[in-house]
Parts: sequence; C-alpha cells; structure tokens
Amino acid sequence: MVLPAQTPGTFVDQELRGSVSDLLFEVRLAAGGEAEPQWLYVLFEHQSRPDRWMALRLLRYCCRIWEAGRRSYPDEEFLRPVLPLVFYQGRHRWRYAEELAESFPPALRGEPWVPRFRHLLFDQTRVAPEAVAGALRGRLLQLAMMHAFEQALRDARERMAALLAELQREPVRGGVDYVKAFMEYIMETGPADTLPALDEQMRRRAPGLRGELMTCGEMLRREGRREGRLETIEGLLREGVGWPVIQSATGIDEQTYRGMKGESAQGAKEPRPASSVPERA
Repeated sequence: MVLPAQTPGTFVDQELRGSVSDLLFEVRLAAGGEAEPQWLYVLFEHQSRPDRWMALRLLRYCCRIWEAGRRSYPDEEFLRPVLPLVFYQGRHRWRYAEELAESFPPALRGEPWVPRFRHLLFDQTRVAPEAVAGALRGRLLQLAMMHAFEQALRDARERMAALLAELQREPVRGGVDYVKAFMEYIMETGPADTLPALDEQMRRRAPGLRGELMTCGEMLRREGRREGRLETIEGLLREGVGWPVIQSATGIDEQTYRGMKGESAQGAKEPRPASSVPERA
C-alpha cells in the first residue's frame, strides 16, 4: 500500500529558485504480513536544460532532507530514504551521467571514499508521442510540452486533438475550463503553424472543438503576444503546473510574470489618451 503526501517547503538553493523547483512527496510503504510500514521520500526535479552537476545538486538536497528529518523525527533509529527523480524536457537529449561517482577522475571512482549516489532520469526527449502514458491531463501536458519543443509535431498534434475531445466529455472540475487552458497553452507555446495544423487534426478527430480552437486563436491575435502569454501562464497555474515547466515553455519566469501582471494592471487603470483628431469648428 502506498500513501503519498506532498511535503511543504523547498530544498532548492535560493539563487536557483527562479529557474528550478523541487517537489517532495512522503510515501508510506506497507509491506505484506506484520512488517512495519516504511517511509520513503520522492524528490521530483524538473529540468529544461541538461545539467552536468545534477547528481551533486540532488545529493545536496537529499542531505538537507535528511537533516530536516532528523530534526522532525529525533527518535527514529534510521534515516528515511530519498528517491531522487529528474524529469527532463528540452531540445537536446540528456548526456550527463546519473551516477555521482562519474564526476570524479576515472582512476579514483572505485575508492571507498568516493560517494555512490545515483538519481533516476526520465528523459522525455527519448519518448515517442504514442508511448506517453498516465492520466488524461498528465498525458495532455506531456504532449503539449513535446509540441512546445517541436518534437514529433504531427503525432503529438494528432494525439492532443483526440485527448482534448476526451477531456471535453469530462465534467468541469473546480470551475476550471481545462480544455481552454490546454488550447491556450498549446497555441501560445507551439510553432507558427500551430493553429491551422491543429485545426486539421480537430476536423478529423474532434470537430466539436474547432469553434473553440478558433476562438482561442482569435483571442490571442486580438490581445497580442504579451497578453496571450499572461493568459497562458494563468491557465497553467490553475492547472497546477510548476514554474520550471512554465518557464521552459514560455520563456517567462515567475518574477517576470509578476512584473508583466503589474504593468498590465497599471495600464488598465490609466485613462486612455484623448483623440488627436482635431474637432471641427
């Protein structure tokens, strides 16, 4: 039996918080029989660029988690293990080692004082669209990220259209229009031909959504790229997407987004300038 619960807080270095994030889940593993349940931390890290020193950084995070665990559970005899998982989505394949020992000179890697530490890597650049699995919205998000990085565009669009049609049949949850949120994300982050290409797939697989697709496209054209990005980011935030994913897809980090929101709100408050056309005598 697995009972996951997200642990609040972050272990990311202060200077990195604008570009990376971590999610820590506490999982209780109940083995069969009378075995005592065990706790496992799952550290989830999203990357949009390959990082040569990822294993070292994750080991530093793990040490912080263990230190925090010793403070929170001083009576426990053993440390709670941490499973470090890196989710990578970018334009180039991940080519760096997942084993920390490989960061040391080859002649020294077998020494007992060289740390053994390995993280798991999910490199989405190696995944084909037809291999994407999971819950409906999770699959849509993965395909939308592939599409944003122009990975297998035709197959990704075909599958996104089918999944959007499936999502439309689900009841609205929490007052969030997820179909619209995903459409805005896909069109804002995709290449220039996204609207006509996705419309072709909608015509074949989700004709009932073509009108909504065109409405989203017209809204983005009317509001301009800046306002369209704000709408896209707000939709992703409602979906629960983290800032590393948003930044990798839109090029806008949290601080820039807040500045754009402030400028947009200020512009809405300012009165429009008077017409420069002279009045008739």
